[in-house]
Amino acid sequence: MTNSLEDKTTAELLMMANAGLGFTLNVNSLPAKELLEITNAAALSGAQITLIDEAQKLARESS
Repeated sequence: MTNSLEDKTTAELLMMANAGLGFTLNVNSLPAKELLEITNAAALSGAQITLIDEAQKLARESS
């Protein structure tokens, strides 16, 4: 990912999701357990979290 979310801690991302803020997150940037915590928080708050796989996208673009 090439935005400021790279610098956010899991706790900060959880706060954002709990507050109902939507964002896009690279699935390769965090362990699965932390991604699950963030997506659960988003589901409860109504936040829209878009999960992308940057590694897979880059692999497709280079082939």
